[in-house]
Amino acid sequence: MTRRILITSLASQDIDRLFEYIARNNNEAALRFFDATRLAHC
Repeated sequence: MTRRILITSLASQDIDRLFEYIARNNNEAALRFFDATRLAHC
């Protein structure tokens, strides 16, 4: 069975805000976080 994950606009905004928060201290970690969250729902 294939599962689909729907990322709502609010969830997407949360991911973007978390990315910005992490990037304040560590750009590489922020990019890894962003990639992981985006790849997880593809």
